[in-house]
Amino acid sequence: MVALQGDVLLVVKSVRVRTIIGWAIAVIAVLFCLLGLLGNKPPFTVAGVLGGFALLVAAILLAARLARPLVRGMAAPLRSRPIVRLAADNALRNPRRTAATVSALLVGVALATGIAVLGDSAASVGRTAATQAIRAPFVAANIGDAQIADNTIQRIRAVPGVTAAAAIRRVTAVIDEETISLAAIDPAALGTLLDIDLRSGSPADLRRGAFAHEALITEYGWSTGQTIHVFFGGARVPLTITGAHADTPLVGDGLLVPDALPSGTSGQAAATPSSSPPDPMPGTS
Repeated sequence: MVALQGDVLLVVKSVRVRTIIGWAIAVIAVLFCLLGLLGNKPPFTVAGVLGGFALLVAAILLAARLARPLVRGMAAPLRSRPIVRLAADNALRNPRRTAATVSALLVGVALATGIAVLGDSAASVGRTAATQAIRAPFVAANIGDAQIADNTIQRIRAVPGVTAAAAIRRVTAVIDEETISLAAIDPAALGTLLDIDLRSGSPADLRRGAFAHEALITEYGWSTGQTIHVFFGGARVPLTITGAHADTPLVGDGLLVPDALPSGTSGQAAATPSSSPPDPMPGTS
């Protein structure tokens, strides 16, 4: 009897400690969740995520203490039915066992819900960014990596009701033995069909040179007005940096150039660069 009483005291003390910690975490979690409602950008979003995770932890810690009142409350309307009464009595007989079973289900449901929310949020962010950047009501794309042919663009422009159409051609280029992405577009399409997040320069400056992603400018130490050399389409091409851009859908994180490619290249030539470029070229001049 003495050993059994000692075990009972330990169990009671353990439940009491878990309950105190659980309520403390629950209060903090609610505060973080309320803070997350104040905005949809960090640090508010981070506070909301942390608050949700803390609520899950609090629910697991408080499950043993809340099992009895929750089971009684849910079973009360149907208590007169023998099956419901038997199930409720079985769950109430050992609240800790009931809490352990519910906690496992709770973690599984929370993980599944969290993954679904993250996936939908990522897709929503992509759709929102594309909607804000692309002004054109329709976007045509080839399946795979093939470029849209010029005659296809002409046929799209000939469709009744179409007032403007422009192609965004994506190729790869080499600079200082590093492969970067290069996008080409009609400068007239900027501001009409596509909004680009410019950090310096204006859309009209694309006619005089190239826009470089801000990360490339930081990495290579480029500045506006500087001439760089890139290798694509089988030739070395000098480009003048006339502006800087941030992440924009369909443009990428490399260089943006006008679709009138420099002398010595053509639209079809600017596809995939040779796998064996000439001797290493200087990145700037």
